[in-house]
Amino acid sequence: MQVRIFRPAASLTQGSPWADAWRLEVVSAIQKRPEPFMGWLAAEDGQSTMKGRLAFDTQQAAIAFAQKQGWLFEVEE
Repeated sequence: MQVRIFRPAASLTQGSPWADAWRLEVVSAIQKRPEPFMGWLAAEDGQSTMKGRLAFDTQQAAIAFAQKQGWLFEVEE
């Protein structure tokens, strides 16, 4: 699985305890398609729901986690 490690841009309107956190996001190779019944976008992979959900205090912690899981990663600074 491929993931990207990044620090999101700071929001000027909202303060958050995780504003300075590094995020780990799954890079999905499977294209999303409209679900026929409800019209929502659906994907065949379960990892797409993990988008932006993992937060780390440091870039090194995020890299160590990805390496421990055996994931390929790309760091965006």
